[in-house]
Amino acid sequence: MKFNAPGSEGVVVGAMATPTQGFTGTVSFVQLLNNRTITYTSPGYQNGGCSVTQVLDHTYPYTTVASVGPALYLYDSPSATLSAPLQGGGWTNIIQGAVEQFQATTYVMWQPSTPNSIPVPLGNLTWIWNGNAALTATWTLDNTDPGNPNNSTYFAFASSTAFPNWTSVATGNGNCQLPH
Repeated sequence: MKFNAPGSEGVVVGAMATPTQGFTGTVSFVQLLNNRTITYTSPGYQNGGCSVTQVLDHTYPYTTVASVGPALYLYDSPSATLSAPLQGGGWTNIIQGAVEQFQATTYVMWQPSTPNSIPVPLGNLTWIWNGNAALTATWTLDNTDPGNPNNSTYFAFASSTAFPNWTSVATGNGNCQLPH
């Protein structure tokens, strides 16, 4: 289950900063997972899942970015695996359903080119994605949540000098326990 890849339906955050004349620097992103919960259902097996809160999303600064002219863009596509590994190798479809609830805050940072400077926040935006996949004959993604028919929500950029704060680093599906 995936909130599509860059250039598709995944989230794209763009930023551009124009410094005061005579000053230079660079823009970067820091992304925190405020809440990410994945729940797997698998009739006849022990269900699985995981939950993380207030963790750094993979790297500091965030590395899935591209520059276009003076602007910098961040790309993200949350995903949850829909197969479980077999003990002898390979994969099986014992997973019959998966629900992912994802909320992230993306910080736009500015680092002046002056010696010994540090990145400082310019502001942030929070975004949410939810997915519900079910296996019948084929996998289907349910996007019928009446409160959120597109399964995603974006909040406006908010100027802020608050630094991002995290307790650990999320990598891949992290501590997600698959059904077994």
